[in-house]
Amino acid sequence: MIGKKPKRAKKLVWAAIVVSVLAASIKPAKAQSHQNYFPLNIGNSWTYTDGAEEKTFIITGTEQINGHTYYKFDDYIRICGFPGYDSYPPDDNDIFFRYDPCSDRVLQYWPSINEDRVRYDFSQNTWGDYQNQLVQTGLSCTVPAGTFDDCCKFRFAMDLRCGDFNEMLAPDVGNIRFDTPETGTFELEGYTIASQPSCGDPDYPYPAGDLNHDCRVDMPDFAIFAANWLESTGPGNCNSVVKDGIEYYIQTDKAVYNLSENVQMSYKVTNLTAADVVIQCFQMPEFNLWVQEDGETIWELYLAFWASLSGVELAPGESEELFHNWDMEDINDVPVGPGTYDVVGVTYTKTTSPKVGVPITIIAGP
Repeated sequence: MIGKKPKRAKKLVWAAIVVSVLAASIKPAKAQSHQNYFPLNIGNSWTYTDGAEEKTFIITGTEQINGHTYYKFDDYIRICGFPGYDSYPPDDNDIFFRYDPCSDRVLQYWPSINEDRVRYDFSQNTWGDYQNQLVQTGLSCTVPAGTFDDCCKFRFAMDLRCGDFNEMLAPDVGNIRFDTPETGTFELEGYTIASQPSCGDPDYPYPAGDLNHDCRVDMPDFAIFAANWLESTGPGNCNSVVKDGIEYYIQTDKAVYNLSENVQMSYKVTNLTAADVVIQCFQMPEFNLWVQEDGETIWELYLAFWASLSGVELAPGESEELFHNWDMEDINDVPVGPGTYDVVGVTYTKTTSPKVGVPITIIAGP
């Protein structure tokens, strides 16, 4: 006669099942990356000259901000001139960058407003705050530091006072040339790209099961696994629907957050057809971001609207995008608690209003 398994044995069997599922479900990401166009290692330095003056920028360390690791620069190129000018971003004492592999963008953190701004977007889409755009790729560029191939050129269309600003980035080097109407042209004359071993390098791979890449396998990893059980593989925490040749795409910077973190969300509408289209909307703003709990909307980015007969015009391949950092407060400015929520993007069309959502999990923290 076979007796019942002791409780400890049942727990061990369940643990073995969980470990087996984790091992079978984790697959390496294959998203396109341009991270090498902006190398981020402590000790990296770049020296530029205009023939008479030199400017040197150095990565001095890292800092954890809102759950992300940022690289701290002692200074960097100001969109509207060097320090001392009325610059964009604001003339903060510290300058921080990180690379977001999900969107293939370099993000710059502004301490004065506690938000990220897109500095380099390799998707070739114009982005609102700087009106910056990747305008050319595959270029060859010669500067005092040498000749570099496969370069990318970015243009920043500023106001009439600042004019246009241009930057040239080279793979495995970074910024090799920049110019503004105020500062003139500065070119790279010397650089150092440091090689620092860290967790995630080929010689120091992340531990199996380390889903949040903090070099430990612990309960936050299990929370990510549970929150994404049976989800399909995708380029980050994102979701999309396509209707009449228009893609409606929603994304957050990650799937699991600690309480009091900012949730970085973006909603993008893209014309996938080969012809110009006009999305007929009945009000402005035409787009909105919601946060829902159990199907009930607890927060909206826009609460006031006005009637409009205009539409959103999109050329083939063109996108309109809406960004926001949600501070985890509901519509009454009351902090939300741990739980599962849906971040939803909506377009207010004259017929049906397409909606697309992606789930996030908020935990109390370690």
